[in-house]
Amino acid sequence: FGCGHRLGRSLLGPADHGLYTLALVVPLLLVSLSDGGMSFALVRLPAGLGAEGNSAKADRLIKSGFLVQAHNQRTRFICYLGSTVIAPIILKRPELTPFIQLASLVILFQALFDTITRSFIGFDLMQHSVSIQIIQTVLKGALGPALVFVGFGIWGAIWGYLLALAVAGSAGALV
Repeated sequence: FGCGHRLGRSLLGPADHGLYTLALVVPLLLVSLSDGGMSFALVRLPAGLGAEGNSAKADRLIKSGFLVQAHNQRTRFICYLGSTVIAPIILKRPELTPFIQLASLVILFQALFDTITRSFIGFDLMQHSVSIQIIQTVLKGALGPALVFVGFGIWGAIWGYLLALAVAGSAGALV
């Protein structure tokens, strides 16, 4: 998100871009910690089971992976509630509290997105995984800046990120 725009409208300047990044760092760090390797197991194990001709067991594994990711959503509540400590005390930025609370939804949508894309890879459906990743990247690149440009600032940037993950994850789930 650049510092300015020809039409006089400002996108996120350096200070706001820093706040946006900090707001996302906490939940994204928690996503990687709470995953426990599940998303990578969803790549390796179904592929092995499929090679052995045990697709029913591979399907059960994928369903279990979704259940584990759903159970890990307590991390989202920890992030949401912990934002009142993380922002003012750890990051020394009390103004980040509401942004981290909103960004805590990243934990839900990133887990869904990762589980779906890794499952596609595990079932040797790389074209679906790549398509979902492209959808997420294009939407993130379009929605965030558009919402910032129309005046939503950091809120718009975070919502753009969240909506891109939600739409791409949902599209993958439908496939």
